[in-house]
Amino acid sequence: MWVDRGPALDFPALQADLARSVTQELHTLSTPKADKDKPKQMSAYKLSQMQADAKAKGDKAALAKLTPKFKWVGEKLVMKDATQSLELYAIHGAVHGEDMIVAYMPKIKSIFESDAYNPGAAGAVTTGVGQLAFQKLLASELDRLKVDYTLIISGHAPGGGDRDVTKADLMKAIGKATGN
Repeated sequence: MWVDRGPALDFPALQADLARSVTQELHTLSTPKADKDKPKQMSAYKLSQMQADAKAKGDKAALAKLTPKFKWVGEKLVMKDATQSLELYAIHGAVHGEDMIVAYMPKIKSIFESDAYNPGAAGAVTTGVGQLAFQKLLASELDRLKVDYTLIISGHAPGGGDRDVTKADLMKAIGKATGN
């Protein structure tokens, strides 16, 4: 669950909270919850073994609990709890993967993405032409979707939040003067 940290942004904590929220929503393989607050993750192999055991025993209730639940994103999928919403958007035109999505939390104006923008280490100079195409696509798609974001959290960034970037950083990387 998201915790409002007030007006001062603590980027490492923000990254950890957003990653945890997104991860909890996006995991599709989880065991039945013995403790409602602590879902256990498992491998697809282990899940298939447990499903086979339940099927062999004729335990339809156990089998139903072990069947992954999937939600189709389509263009947009919104999930909410009492205090936050998480919006998932399909990204069009990504050659890297036709099924790429971006997660957005409107309350904190932050997106979580992987592969569309992988900022280099602090102070590093990046000149990759291929990365520029991904960056331009991400900016274009977020404009098309009218996503109002200020922070970009990369799924491939190391812990500590030292590679989280702002919309202004993305605009600078693609050669636009401002993030507006």
